[in-house]
Amino acid sequence: MSLSSFFLLTFEHEKNEVYEAGLNYLVSMHIGVVFLIIGFIILAQSSGSFDFSTFKAALNNGHISVFTVFILFFAGFGMKAGFVPLHTWLPQAHPAAPSHISGIMSGVMIKTGIYGILRIITFIDSPSPKLGYLVLIISVISGLLGVAYAIAQHNLKKLLAYHSVENIGIIGIGIGVGMLGLSYKNTPMAILGFSGAILHVLNHSVFKSLLFYAAGIVYQKTHTVDIEKLGGLAKKMPFATSAFLIGSLAISGLPPLNGFISEFFIYLGMFKGLKSDILLSASLVLTISGLAFIGAMAMLCFTKAFGVVFLGSPRTDYPDTFFDVGLAIKIPMIIKCLMIAGIGLFPAQVFSVMAKIASQFVDIKGYSLEPTVQILGNLSRGCFIFLIIAASLWLLRSFMLKNRSVYRYKTWDCGYQAGNVRMQYTASSYAAPFINIIKPVLDYKEYIEHPARYSALSHTEPFVSRVQPASDYREALKKRVADVFPISGSFESHTEDRIETRIIDPIINLIIRFLNLFSWIQSGNIQQYILYGLIFLVAITLWIMGV
Repeated sequence: MSLSSFFLLTFEHEKNEVYEAGLNYLVSMHIGVVFLIIGFIILAQSSGSFDFSTFKAALNNGHISVFTVFILFFAGFGMKAGFVPLHTWLPQAHPAAPSHISGIMSGVMIKTGIYGILRIITFIDSPSPKLGYLVLIISVISGLLGVAYAIAQHNLKKLLAYHSVENIGIIGIGIGVGMLGLSYKNTPMAILGFSGAILHVLNHSVFKSLLFYAAGIVYQKTHTVDIEKLGGLAKKMPFATSAFLIGSLAISGLPPLNGFISEFFIYLGMFKGLKSDILLSASLVLTISGLAFIGAMAMLCFTKAFGVVFLGSPRTDYPDTFFDVGLAIKIPMIIKCLMIAGIGLFPAQVFSVMAKIASQFVDIKGYSLEPTVQILGNLSRGCFIFLIIAASLWLLRSFMLKNRSVYRYKTWDCGYQAGNVRMQYTASSYAAPFINIIKPVLDYKEYIEHPARYSALSHTEPFVSRVQPASDYREALKKRVADVFPISGSFESHTEDRIETRIIDPIINLIIRFLNLFSWIQSGNIQQYILYGLIFLVAITLWIMGV
């Protein structure tokens, strides 16, 4: 999985940023493999076999620490899934990869890490509460930091990459709730937690790949994914606009789409555990608040992304031969839109399937699914009523506007007709109020080039009188106007990943400094290299002779 993804990611390997992202990804995956190898070696030594069927007995015989082994596997698989703080390869890999590859990596590849974590849980008879709390804490942090960093991004694909971290966090919350349900013998909580996590794996693979495909269309037609340079694409790319809007609503967890359903399962599972242990209840209340805040931030992020990219006026001159995509690209995206709507409108049927899968983790014999199915049935009916009302209002509007002329005009101009595209909200200005609140969490940096003034006249110098010659007057006026209206100035904001800049980069620099101590070995002197070979031959000959 890691090697094939590496070659797909580095398709445009001639670009330095792609090459660096590919190496970063490959190293990260191999670090994850180290943790997995250690975990499997411990299990094999305890069970006497590398057969998976022997691992369950090895983990539950009390001879090895279940907590230690689970941490090793969670670190290894968590690196591939993208949990914080093991996520730093993700926002570098997705912008570097082709968009359809990003869709596969986000929708399928990182889910292999989730599969690995779930597979290990099946080997544990009853996870200890501290394991459940650990998974829950890491997952909430992943969700919050993932969406917070996404809001601050200007690169559309990097924004979507950080949302993969957020959604991995949501999946982890479901897994943590399921594990705590097993620990506290709370069957409804366990079933709903695992069902919500597994369904969100499917949901995320659907709407995230749809969003990446739409972002790929934007890049294909505009040759940029810089949000600040886009705008007004809805008029030129109606299909991509509709697809991105549906994906945005789904990933934000809004009804009646699929993202809402999986999160609803997780919410319902947490509510089922509120009457249990005091520590569990307090933890679930905080988790519910965290998940709700994640949803609110996701809505903020995608109103920014959709509004700036597709609405308003173009910030760049697009090619004259601008056209929408062909049917071959539309068909898979339409299928994904239908899946998004189908899962959202028929949650009861989906839950029945997810509960059967969740039965691999929790024994559902003797537990009736009917109350939950009834709640979801009422939810489904409410969604259909909402759609009927919305469709009725649209038909009523169409009927009332029949045979009437409709004109479009600026939303706002305040009596000023000389506005231009630079006066629109930018992605930075839209997100600025929220970013100012969470600045302590982000490694947020601003770069300002103050407006330049080149007037030769000082502010205290009296202005040239009109009785002066016309040429002198015009020159003085030009200088004074330049002083009032500066000619240049710029503002840029960038957000760097604090985990990468504060933890990973110092470690890498330390390793580089250590390796540089031995740089004298590679001197470039051929005679010295021959001497190395001679010394090796003598040493190996003496060793063979037993000297």
